Amino acid sequence: MKKISFKIADGKKEVISFLHLPDTSQGPCPTILVCGTLDSLQLHYYRLFSNYLAPQGFAMLTLDMPSIGYSIKYKLSQDTSALHQKVLNQLANILWIDHTRIGVIGLRFGANIALRLAYLEPKRLKGVAVLGPIVHSLLTE
Repeated sequence: MKKISFKIADGKKEVISFLHLPDTSQGPCPTILVCGTLDSLQLHYYRLFSNYLAPQGFAMLTLDMPSIGYSIKYKLSQDTSALHQKVLNQLANILWIDHTRIGVIGLRFGANIALRLAYLEPKRLKGVAVLGPIVHSLLTE
């Protein structure tokens, strides 16, 4: 696991993420960016990595949702994917990540972020999965 800082807001602020690498990695790995829930921290996704992603050779990049954990100083707004999008745009600078093979998984409220990223960054993402999405009625009614 590697702790990586990403520059946010003109390089003045930064956010901390965790990159989990499979034991078998020989070079840059295809990577899954996790867009989590509003009630969990990035450390809660280790079992997802160890049981499912690592055996398949995937790295996992976690980032706390705006307003919690390492992202507490960033406010959750209507532009829910802003923080994750800024991180996604910097992945080409991380040696352990194959930035041409990035997938996103969104869980519950994080599914909103994953779907927004799929719409806003279709050339950067190879796949998107959402589990238990909260993407429409809760946000419009």
